[in-house]
Amino acid sequence: MHHSSQIIRDLSTLKVRDERFSKASKAEYFWGEWQAGWKWKSSLQKTLDRAGKQLLNNLGSLSEERMLEVMEAFGQHDKAMKWIENGLDSQNGNSGQFGTINASLAIAKRDLKKAKDLLAVKEALSQSDLHLKIATRLESQGSSFTPGFNRRDCPLSSWTAFEHYERALTLDQANLEAVIGMDRLMEANQAPEFSLKIWQAYHATNPMDKAAEKMLLKRAHQGYMRFPQTKAISANPDDRKNLKRNLVDRTTGTEAER
Repeated sequence: MHHSSQIIRDLSTLKVRDERFSKASKAEYFWGEWQAGWKWKSSLQKTLDRAGKQLLNNLGSLSEERMLEVMEAFGQHDKAMKWIENGLDSQNGNSGQFGTINASLAIAKRDLKKAKDLLAVKEALSQSDLHLKIATRLESQGSSFTPGFNRRDCPLSSWTAFEHYERALTLDQANLEAVIGMDRLMEANQAPEFSLKIWQAYHATNPMDKAAEKMLLKRAHQGYMRFPQTKAISANPDDRKNLKRNLVDRTTGTEAER
């Protein structure tokens, strides 16, 4: 065979590879736009829509997790769940990463019974508790939260533990486990002071929970350098008493010290 035939064949191979890498690069570009669109949805809706259509037309260029997120965003919940169920490995089954994503998809399509089955829950649970179950799983799987990016407006299949804890608390303002979960994530990432507002909000609706009040004060002490209203903290008992009055009054709207 003449060597020119081999050269032509090699060039054809290179062209295919170039097209493949070009598709991958475009997919990364549009994925970046897609994420920015979700983060700043109010001002980047057109960007989100454009990137989403491009990604939907090129699902084969995406990772499995990204593919499922795009499918959910375009209402293809059943297709995404079917894909997961066909690919679940026999060892981890529904307890693995994709099984957890599948439970999130079930909640997204309002099939709470399916979500309970996927989470192997036998007792009657509220939607808040189902989010709590998923959050606990995701936390154990290493998907705690995305720094600087709250995914509450994104498809549920892309949510981390933080968003599920947050939704659990939104649905049930007395869900202390959800508050503790968010607080634990902040503390594990050396940012316990950021949970101060979470404890304030919880205490506002659950003012008789003394343990929660103690946690509120503890987080305020840890974050006093970051929050101007707590800079006067010292070892002086009167200062600590004033801080308690300040924090508790601001969350409950009452002048009576607890």
